[in-house]
Amino acid sequence: NHYWLAINYLLFFLLFSLAYLAYKKPAAACGILIILFPTYLFRTKIFGVPTTFLELAFIAVFVVWLMKNLKQFQVFLQRRIRLGQTGFKFQVSSFSYPIILLLLASAISIFTSPNTLSALGLWKAYFIEPVLLFFLFTNAIKTEKEKEFIFWCLGASTLPIAIFAIFQKFTGWGIAEPMWISESTRRVTAIFTSPNAVGLYLGPIAVIYFGWIVINLKSQISNLKNIFIIAIMLINIFAIVFTKSQGTWVGVLAGIIFLCYFLI
Repeated sequence: NHYWLAINYLLFFLLFSLAYLAYKKPAAACGILIILFPTYLFRTKIFGVPTTFLELAFIAVFVVWLMKNLKQFQVFLQRRIRLGQTGFKFQVSSFSYPIILLLLASAISIFTSPNTLSALGLWKAYFIEPVLLFFLFTNAIKTEKEKEFIFWCLGASTLPIAIFAIFQKFTGWGIAEPMWISESTRRVTAIFTSPNAVGLYLGPIAVIYFGWIVINLKSQISNLKNIFIIAIMLINIFAIVFTKSQGTWVGVLAGIIFLCYFLI
């Protein structure tokens, strides 16, 4: 228990540090948030409502960023009114209408669920928060340097999971289910309880990194970064192979074929 108490203090410190970073450097806070993706495994309850550390971290970043930008918007509004200019033009994203339709459809489905409370929890986690995350990233990440930083953070978030999975392949240590520990039937689980969960996390990022290296090579960008991109991609692919998750294999292969069709 005293170990978990120390971990909780560390998590609270990380949460407040992330909120401060969101105020000073929103793009950096977004990158750290990506690295913290696996922390959804840290679960708790606040006033009886289930939540995770990742969710709290996202809320901290989003609220601080929103408050900072609302202040700037108020200053902008006051200047416009002082100058007698009351007309405003809001830029509407091409994704806005599909997002609104998706949220409406998902909201309606809450009332058709036999368990409304559970449906509200899923709606919050699978629809509301991803949309807010999309809104945060599309507004906070602006320069090419910041976009590249986000890509590196995606890769960095996979390394502990992938390296641990490869370690499990050769040692069998820490595998969640006893039936997967035997060398003949070994399937790695990393920090998760299922090999499929490893594939679901690593697979999309491995495909993204494949597309990144293809674009760099096609643009004749040859530097040390390409070596790191390939290294991260291969580490992820090895870990995916060791999961023996055929669905992930098919998904990664389909993603690579899709990217090859459009990029090559």
